Amino acid sequence: MRGEGGNYYAEYPIKAVKFDLEVTDHSAKNKAMGTKGDLSNIASATVTDEVQKAFLDAPLVFDFIPDLTVDPVVKDNAGTTTYVKNTDYTVTEYGIIPLESGSIVDESNIKVSYTKIAQTKLEALVAGDIEYRVILFLKNKALNDKRIKFTGYKGKFSPMSGQAYITTDIGTLKFEGQLIADENITGTGLSKFYSELVQD
Repeated sequence: MRGEGGNYYAEYPIKAVKFDLEVTDHSAKNKAMGTKGDLSNIASATVTDEVQKAFLDAPLVFDFIPDLTVDPVVKDNAGTTTYVKNTDYTVTEYGIIPLESGSIVDESNIKVSYTKIAQTKLEALVAGDIEYRVILFLKNKALNDKRIKFTGYKGKFSPMSGQAYITTDIGTLKFEGQLIADENITGTGLSKFYSELVQD
C-alpha cells in the first residue's frame, strides 16, 4: 500500500498590496487625493456685475462663496435699478433669495456684485494617476499605546468609495488604494512595498 504525498513545491507570489483608509480631515488636499482632483486657489476679491437668473422665492447661488460681512449689491440686467435688501431679496450664506413680494421680475437676468472670500476650488477626476508616499503614525491601545510607524513607499488611490456630507457623526472620507513596488529600493532584505517600525 502506498500513500499519496503532498505537493513537492508551492509558490505564492504577491499579486497586490491593498489598503483602506477612513480619514476625518476633510481638507481640500485630502479630497483631491481621493478624487484624482486638481486644486486651484481663489483669492479674496470684489466680484462686479455677475449675471444670474432670478427665480422668485428660490435660492440664487453666487458663483463664489461670498463674504457675509459685506452686503451684496443687486441690480436689474440694465444696471439702472438697484434692488433693496429684505424688500426685494434676502441674503443667504451662498447668495440671495429674490422675493415674490418685491420688484424683481421672475426668470429675469439680474446683476450681483459682492466680495468673495479666499477659497480653494477642487476639480474632480482630472489629475490622472498620482503616486503618494503613505505614512501612518499609529498607537496600539491594547499594548499601552506603543507607537507604530507605517511607511508605504509608493501608493496609488482609487476614487473615494464614500463621502458623507450630511451626518450626525464626524464625517469620514473613505479611501481605497494599492501599494506598488518602488524599483528605486534595492538591497538584500529590503521591501519594495512598505515597512513598519514598532516600539518595543
